[in-house]
Amino acid sequence: YEHLEMTLKIDNKIAAFVNYDIITRNWQKNGIYCRPTPFEDRSTYMLVEIGRSDEFKGYGLGRLLAFLSVCYINSNKGTITSD
Repeated sequence: YEHLEMTLKIDNKIAAFVNYDIITRNWQKNGIYCRPTPFEDRSTYMLVEIGRSDEFKGYGLGRLLAFLSVCYINSNKGTITSD
């Protein structure tokens, strides 16, 4: 897999992060393709982990970074799965 990692830092401290593995080609397991036909020409981003530092709890930074990562992936014509 390729990998996408986004980190939000405040005052040089990691406030939130999100990590994805990226499938760039269509592969099959037991005769079933991992991506549906409409998306087989796009990269699929698998959510690996998302988190926020306890120090920054209550600011909505985890949600903000999750939203921004989806915007980034969507603008690059990618699709997202949590499988």
